[in-house]
Amino acid sequence: SPFLSGDSSESDLIASGNTLHTVWEEDYLKLDGNPDPCCSGDEAYYRRSGDSGVSFGTSIDVSNTPSAHSRDPDVAASGGLVGVVYEDPTPGGDNIFFNRSVDDGLTWSSYINVSNGAGAEPAIAISGNNVHVVWQSGRYNRSLDGGTAFVGATNLPSGFGTGPQVAAVGSTVHVFGCSSSGGTSNYVRSLDNGATWGNVVNLGGGCKKPTIAASGAGVYAVWENKSTGEVNYRRSVNNGDSFDPMINISNNEGSSSEPSVAIDGTSGYVYVVWYDNTTPTPPAPPVSGGGPTPIPSPSVSPSPVPSPTPTPSPSPSPSPTPSPSPGLTTLYLSPSSGGVVGGVSAADEDILAFDGVNFSMYFDGSDVGVGGLKLGAFDIQSDGSILMSFTAPAAIP
Repeated sequence: SPFLSGDSSESDLIASGNTLHTVWEEDYLKLDGNPDPCCSGDEAYYRRSGDSGVSFGTSIDVSNTPSAHSRDPDVAASGGLVGVVYEDPTPGGDNIFFNRSVDDGLTWSSYINVSNGAGAEPAIAISGNNVHVVWQSGRYNRSLDGGTAFVGATNLPSGFGTGPQVAAVGSTVHVFGCSSSGGTSNYVRSLDNGATWGNVVNLGGGCKKPTIAASGAGVYAVWENKSTGEVNYRRSVNNGDSFDPMINISNNEGSSSEPSVAIDGTSGYVYVVWYDNTTPTPPAPPVSGGGPTPIPSPSVSPSPVPSPTPTPSPSPSPSPTPSPSPGLTTLYLSPSSGGVVGGVSAADEDILAFDGVNFSMYFDGSDVGVGGLKLGAFDIQSDGSILMSFTAPAAIP
């Protein structure tokens, strides 16, 4: 075989009681040690811990479509019901597949195609027996019987492009994502398990990498503001009826990206993590009382956590870090393989900018549907557009 296993990426982790559920994309490696994300054999894997992360069981190949390239998995759980969604091209083009476990992740069903058509960047939420799945271009499907069957894919209200995220509490479903242009960060909710939807609310600009969490009447939306290089946060304490003013929670000189938000439903504490290339790494500010501020406080400002979770897997050596020539304002480069360059996590479809001191993400290929391709060459035009070529033939969305 020309491949060796494997390179792990695109991970997700959730907790349900004392059980932790984690999923990731396992990329096969070529004999030269570099990941080969374009090819068949990559799978969506799952692993669980039943003792709050002290130990983990055996890894399980959930997608189990060895002739296809399964990627971008997401996981959710409610009680003993666990669901995983991912992209899979088995039907002939990328569709959204769903697998479920009804015994807390011990055994898994075969997949169900929930998109029955083109789809990418899926996300899932489960509340009771209600399963909610969203994916790129504002598409949505739901199951009201624990994932046995799905009602049928529909469109969300206009305003959602790449990477929408979903959270659910009871019969209320919250969706947060970016407009197709990434100009606005949009929120919409359903109060009847996804049967009907309310009006779309603009929570802020410069949307990239949106994420959302909900618990009780609390709704927490976080995104990377690609215009400012900061992580922005807004919350609602009335089930999405209204939102408090936006807070810049990264608020530093470096580039902040890839945020994630989680809630401790017992204590009401809200936690936000992100990547940050500020040098030196800023310490978390002190919080009165020695712990995070609980949700009910109107002045909540989640404490920054400099080290993101989960920790990225060991990085292959990227292209050598360039030194700018005298008079060069910004240098642009693409890593030869995925890894962390100057504190910025990048894949081989991305373009980084280097200003002589710091690296920052200039072009994120996964945002425009070219994740999994390898960038061979690029040229940035005077109008800001980018000419690109890739190392292998592929269909561009």
